[in-house]
Amino acid sequence: MKRGMFIGLLVVLFVGVGLSFSLAGERYILAQGSRLCDDSGRFCFDGYISRYAQRQIVIEIKGRVAKGCDPGKVIFILVGENKGGAKFRKEVAVDIKGSYGEIIDKKVGIGRGISADWRVEKVVYIPKGE
Repeated sequence: MKRGMFIGLLVVLFVGVGLSFSLAGERYILAQGSRLCDDSGRFCFDGYISRYAQRQIVIEIKGRVAKGCDPGKVIFILVGENKGGAKFRKEVAVDIKGSYGEIIDKKVGIGRGISADWRVEKVVYIPKGE
């Protein structure tokens, strides 16, 4: 009886792990490997920006501040277009302290049913007080 319970527990564990991976969906990298900077060059970001589906479409921004700057806000502007030609825009704002190497880790949902090819259009840096 103990062996049967053990095998049953293993089956439940494997099914649960498999289900959790299938719910997470496929991850698409929107930007990785190149430094993203604002137009002035005062703020730069090293990391990646990705999109995946998990009950809704999620944008994930993970990386570090690539060079020191003043505290403020960084806005990652993302644009997408679906197969029907509809265009979408999402601004993801992150408050930063501005220290070199500061970790940026932000996830934001962009809604259900918005299946589009997304890309990073622009990075905007706004120092505190401006």
